[in-house]
Amino acid sequence: MIQLTSRISGMKIAQKMLKLTGISMLTGLVALLAITYLTHVMPETSAQHAAIKWNAATARVEIGTGVLTDRTLRLQLNTSGRGIVELPVPHAPADAFTFLHLGFTQKPGKSSILILWSTAQTGAKIHVYQLQENPGTSFWIHTKKLKGWSGDITSLGVMVAGRPGATVTFQDVSLLPATLGTLLQSVYSDWTAFRPWQHSSVNTHKGTGSDNPSFYPVVVVAAFLALCIMAYGLILLFFRARASFDWRVMASLFLIGWLGLDLIWQGKLFRQLALTHKTFSGMDSQEKLAVGIDGELVKFMAEVKQELDATDSRIFVSSSVDYMGMRGAYYLYPFNVYWERRGPELPQSKYVHSGDYIVVVQPADTSFDTATGKLLSSHDTSLSVEPILSHRLGSLYRVK
Repeated sequence: MIQLTSRISGMKIAQKMLKLTGISMLTGLVALLAITYLTHVMPETSAQHAAIKWNAATARVEIGTGVLTDRTLRLQLNTSGRGIVELPVPHAPADAFTFLHLGFTQKPGKSSILILWSTAQTGAKIHVYQLQENPGTSFWIHTKKLKGWSGDITSLGVMVAGRPGATVTFQDVSLLPATLGTLLQSVYSDWTAFRPWQHSSVNTHKGTGSDNPSFYPVVVVAAFLALCIMAYGLILLFFRARASFDWRVMASLFLIGWLGLDLIWQGKLFRQLALTHKTFSGMDSQEKLAVGIDGELVKFMAEVKQELDATDSRIFVSSSVDYMGMRGAYYLYPFNVYWERRGPELPQSKYVHSGDYIVVVQPADTSFDTATGKLLSSHDTSLSVEPILSHRLGSLYRVK
């Protein structure tokens, strides 16, 4: 009987703890939404304009080939790999629109997407904003963070640059005023957008799909947690006779906040895992290098190795970018490679002997003068060389 009474009492305490946790979270959420509305939506309502959505009757394909329907716009790039869709605007004030939304039927892949616009104040000057390298199927652009988005918008367009003949299908192109609904949609899309790992990912994780997000997840969750704690404190203050401090409520609030952030991270981590498996599964080390981030550089250095006379040949690597120079030198090992970080691109002539090799990796300030047969650098260094190999990423020369 005592054990049953104790168990019932424990269940009541747990139910009370869960109830207090739920009330605190609900109050914190309402407070967060209210603050967001007052600080990010209400100040914009005075200048709001009706949303503009483009369709087959209004959008015009200026460059490339377009197939327009009531629901989609299929743009095929021209032979130069370019496509431009013009989106007529009724000379509306820029501050009336807080968001530009682009929706695609599928990810644009490796194509670059740029937003082009002009204003009455800047005349013929075209402002340009480039989307991140791999936008998802839904991309929200916060116009207030675009440099040059001010005054009266006189023209607006979307440019796509990529492989000649490639296609990009737009499902939605809209200019939208600030409302709580559009703001929440943009935040959700931004937080759940997936960006494959890049070089900078080893040091930085923004947690967002765009470079200029409206809100960062950590900041929002921290604010939400603070408001929940304040709400719990007010409950204890005004209902002291019926509620007492329970550390488990505080622990639950922290746990829920941490889980919310971690779920976003874990979702993107599993997507990266799937992408990594799809890209590298079943390959050996050399094959993985060939399809990795440095794939083209690896292939260039493999061609360089085939042109070398012997493994003890001295190779000097020249590049104006540290990353390209260092990685180029790395992929030439185990040859006798020399690369001086932040030093002159070409070694002094007294250190170079006939038969040595110079590998120029672009971008570089080093250039070859075909008239004199000399390799020239910005440090007034020149070497008599003969060209051995030419590649899009650079060249190989042998010192005479």
